Amino acid sequence: MSHISLDLAQAGHILCLEPRLKAMLCNYFITINSIFSHQQKSFGTDVNFVDIIENIKKKISLKSNLHNSRSIYVAVSFLTDQFHVLKSHWKKNTSKKDSHTGTAKSIDGIEGNQKGYEPELGGKFIIINWSSKEIIYTLDLDAPAGFFIDTNHLYIANNRLNYISVIDLNTRTEFRRINNRAFNCLHSIQYTENRTILVTSTGIDAILEINLGGEILNDWYATEHGYITTPKGKQRHISRDFDHHHYTHPTLHQTTHVNSAMILNDKYFLATLFHQGSLVKIDRHSGRSTVLLSELHCPHGIKRLKSMKEHDIDWMLCNTKRNEILFLNDCFTVTRKMFLEDVHWLQDASQIQNGNIIIADANNSRIIEIDPILNTVTSEFNYSTDWRIYQISDLNDFQTSFIPTLCK
Repeated sequence: MSHISLDLAQAGHILCLEPRLKAMLCNYFITINSIFSHQQKSFGTDVNFVDIIENIKKKISLKSNLHNSRSIYVAVSFLTDQFHVLKSHWKKNTSKKDSHTGTAKSIDGIEGNQKGYEPELGGKFIIINWSSKEIIYTLDLDAPAGFFIDTNHLYIANNRLNYISVIDLNTRTEFRRINNRAFNCLHSIQYTENRTILVTSTGIDAILEINLGGEILNDWYATEHGYITTPKGKQRHISRDFDHHHYTHPTLHQTTHVNSAMILNDKYFLATLFHQGSLVKIDRHSGRSTVLLSELHCPHGIKRLKSMKEHDIDWMLCNTKRNEILFLNDCFTVTRKMFLEDVHWLQDASQIQNGNIIIADANNSRIIEIDPILNTVTSEFNYSTDWRIYQISDLNDFQTSFIPTLCK
């Protein structure tokens, strides 16, 4: 016998699996078939390889069923739930002839480097049962941006009033605020292994590593390391002695609009520079930056992937204005691109427990789930067109006990 064939019942069983598992299983049997004759001769006639493969199939089936029965919860922040106001402002203050993305003044007409806040436009934090596509948890918040969850506590950046809010998810109450006068137009926040928080203070083109009390332990100011010119050609200087916390610095008054950062290792940070269209590696001690990727279009959200190393993929990056996801290896070489034709403004992306990728299709007000191996859309979740999405994350990404609370 040189080939393993599947009867109709077996084939039907495989067809019931999700597309990604079917592809994996088919590839597995192709490999087994290619070595079958050789192995049969090597082990002799006492070994029944068909029985062995049947046992393997049963194990795969059991694992698949257990995997599929586990609920996936997706946490999402929305910068505003009055997006029509923000959209009108962008349209009014953005020239089609201008190649730069962003505006030079706030909604209230603040030109930049002036005291004052943007007007309050609401915002939300929600948790979605991804299997049923139901919103099962909602918080109404003020301009929520980047977030993480530790145990039952939500740490979430207030993009407007420039502080990090700490909220008990069970009682739905804010019990602490983390403040610093270097906080301005906060975007991403990352909880580190050392129990510190890495913050992108986008308004002043800075990355700050703080303790849980808000004290700065390490920082990187772009204007001190060669990034001194705004998209409009003006020179910028950021004073460390100034209280930026109460000021507004619109996008085109910034030199980089650094919007996401994470710790790579003991020596380096990674960061996406929106205006430069680049992913950079920053020495945590000297502040020197090295460009890893260039010629990007408004990049966001550098993230490490958990389960795609076998495909030479270790990292994922949103090339936002091009509506594509870039998959990178550990040397930060692009090994694969996923262009999404019907997506407009790819704000964020995250890997979920089943290995698929969810993406924030901001201008179409939806979250799409994509199988990255088969390159197919498997599901989507639509939300109000008045909600402007910022971050999406699988709750499994965080050290939280809040997941079993939801399951009760």
